[in-house]
Amino acid sequence: MGVVNEKEEARQSYEKAINAGKVASVLENITPEVFQASIGNVPPNTSVTIILSYITELGQDAEDNQIRFVLPTAIIPRYGEDPFDYFPNQVEVSKDSKLQIDVIAEMSSGAIQSMSSPTHTISVNLDPHSENITPASIDLKSTFASGIGENGFSKLGVTLSQNSAHLDKDFVLVIKAANLDHPTCLIEPSISNDPNTPETHAMLLTLTPRFATKQIRTELLFIVDRSGSMWGEKINQSKKALILFLKSIPVGCYFNVIGFGDTFQGIWSESVEYSQDNVNKALDYAGTLDADMGGTEILNPLTYAFENRRKDMPTQILLLTDGEVWNVDSVMKVVQDNMANSPPASFVRVFTLGIGGDVSHHLVNSLSRAGKGYSSFVTESERMEKKVIRMLKNAILPPIVDYRISWPNVETISKSSVVVESKDANVINLFDPSSSSEVVIEPLAFQSESPNIIQSPHYVPGIYTGSRLLVYALLRGKIKSLPSKISIDGMCGVDPVTLTVPISVCQPGNAIHTLAARSIIRDLEEGTSYLHDNTSALNRNYEGPAPEVLVKETVVDFGKKYSLASKYTSFIAVEADGQINAINEFPHNVNEYSYDVDECEYSDDDMGFGLFDGGSPPKYAAPLMASLANTASPTLKAKKLTKTVTVTAYASVESTFVCEEEVECFMDLRSSTYLEEVNDFERLIKAQDFEGCFPFSALSIDNLMEEKIVEKIGSEYSTFDLEKVWGTVVAIALLSKRFTDQKEEWELLVEKSKLYLMGVLRMDDAALSSFIGKWISELGEIFEQ
Repeated sequence: MGVVNEKEEARQSYEKAINAGKVASVLENITPEVFQASIGNVPPNTSVTIILSYITELGQDAEDNQIRFVLPTAIIPRYGEDPFDYFPNQVEVSKDSKLQIDVIAEMSSGAIQSMSSPTHTISVNLDPHSENITPASIDLKSTFASGIGENGFSKLGVTLSQNSAHLDKDFVLVIKAANLDHPTCLIEPSISNDPNTPETHAMLLTLTPRFATKQIRTELLFIVDRSGSMWGEKINQSKKALILFLKSIPVGCYFNVIGFGDTFQGIWSESVEYSQDNVNKALDYAGTLDADMGGTEILNPLTYAFENRRKDMPTQILLLTDGEVWNVDSVMKVVQDNMANSPPASFVRVFTLGIGGDVSHHLVNSLSRAGKGYSSFVTESERMEKKVIRMLKNAILPPIVDYRISWPNVETISKSSVVVESKDANVINLFDPSSSSEVVIEPLAFQSESPNIIQSPHYVPGIYTGSRLLVYALLRGKIKSLPSKISIDGMCGVDPVTLTVPISVCQPGNAIHTLAARSIIRDLEEGTSYLHDNTSALNRNYEGPAPEVLVKETVVDFGKKYSLASKYTSFIAVEADGQINAINEFPHNVNEYSYDVDECEYSDDDMGFGLFDGGSPPKYAAPLMASLANTASPTLKAKKLTKTVTVTAYASVESTFVCEEEVECFMDLRSSTYLEEVNDFERLIKAQDFEGCFPFSALSIDNLMEEKIVEKIGSEYSTFDLEKVWGTVVAIALLSKRFTDQKEEWELLVEKSKLYLMGVLRMDDAALSSFIGKWISELGEIFEQ
């Protein structure tokens, strides 16, 4: 019978079973991204099927109401000394190994508006319950003609158009559906047949905030990976991202660019004020970026950035990397230590942009989590402008701090989740204001290190517009009165913020419990849990940081209870009655992986999994989750009775990617004309100078178009300077009329242009808005011809 045990116990059980001649398997966590399944005593001429199952949150993508699922299929090498004595670059996958996949996507929040894959050509089946999806598949090109993109479906099936694919790249699926971003809070009662087991409830709060606030004057430090692993399209993506960052910096900010590999070097020894000369120098640097600096030594440039940042204003560190390193813990500790010593007036945040299809999601996500920023990902072939600009927008906005989530009215140990009376002020609404009712909990007798409410992340993450927020709470106690709403209250600068979210009740289950436990384990392993909080209200019998033995015991307890593989727990399955029995609980590891091993002949069974989003949940589903089962592995054949076969699963499940080659797979089909317009867009934004002016001569407008513009302006032509003023007005009109789909990408540029025009024309905000609105309308008639 397969179970989760403490890691050493599981390994000993495995070795004992092997020595006894039994077929056995153990799944171990090598790193948070790499898991290894060892199988021993496979009989001769026998094939083994490895079945992986996992449950995960689905990440936010660049578009609103869009989520992304990644199925990892590759192991890539990491830079530096492998502390685990494990070398994934030596693992070879047979060319005969193929990926077959069936997807059933169900969105209870609203109709599915589009589905795409940036990595594989897919087909869609309107009847996902059919036994064989492939023959009945409808390619997205034909379904687009029937209006799926406009009307949508609540459930669709997806399969690979070519039936199978090589295991040379991850499978990525992007789904857009109505109302995915709406605030949702679910509460799930636990399932237990043991009357002695305490009752528990798991809660999940999720939303993608949308709000506006004033920009701050800040220092922006761009740290760019120029190591050898960034060669090719990765470094080209870095160039594009850096140029867009540099062009969009608000006037008045300070900035610097630091490139790194084996060593590191900044353009300047310290940050400089944003000016035309300085931005030109930085743009020249960005244009010559190359992957020519050797290995990936992230630790030193990060340390340098923290030590040499300005102390008279906030600092935002934006790291661009593929993150292919082993020393993640050391790098993360540097961020954690500097965040802890950051004064409120000159706070620092870390944002990370992971570049490439083989990026280390563990490093990229861990650094942004520790740095109270957020992460985003771009592949080599995608357009990343929206993600880049959204990240910069959030970096120049003040953080929402000291916010509290009104879980039950029992005192919790997290200083950020203690319930207080609701604020009267309601200046910034995160989504939808309303009142909140609270839960009345009947406390149970637990050990002091197991509080009645455990929130995870323990230290609440930053709230950023367009970046999905996920917070869990594990409630240990009997609920007397079920809540109808919870509230979030905090501060953004001097402005209070508030939001109330209605609660939906799920059927009893373990899905949200498992996700909550996984998040708690991550807090424990990263040293940010309730056990590590010296200011918590927890009655502790120790001082200072939590003893490692206590952390380990707590992780093992959660791992066993919720079937989670982790740093301290592993799965063990031993042959019984001639077969390896299935694990009796739905298993997951700390990165959502689990496995079941059966002795059987290998067959090319298709992979299948279901997707669920937030909103009104189905019978048992938690929001924003994917579950995967029946993953066919390559055939494993043993030459000897005692042969041990090792299979490695590379689990990078917290990824987000965007589709570039959408002509093949996206419902909103893009033509070659669109690609030409993208090039025109890039040329246009490059024409803007540092203060926001678009010189007319830099707009690449032909003589005929210029004549039409001058004729349209008429008698007002001589009122203002053509080169600077009218050039800027024309550029704003061009962006507004021809590039509406890229509005999020040019909004910061236009804001700079408006400030420039406001100063030159000596107009207030209302007068300038009227002036610009008029000419967008007038000149738009020309640009729409």
